[in-house]
Amino acid sequence: MFDLQTSKRFALHHDAKRIVVQPEPENKASCGLLLSCGFVLDTEKEIYVKLLS
Repeated sequence: MFDLQTSKRFALHHDAKRIVVQPEPENKASCGLLLSCGFVLDTEKEIYVKLLS
């Protein structure tokens, strides 16, 4: 399960630049969760991306 805490753990890696996730499109709950955690949908590639600062 991916959640905000998981996202924060990835951000702790100093060389991480982004998180890329590709859930099944019909899994609306996962897609909604990703959007609520700050991911952006790349409709061309059908992936969710979150840039890390």
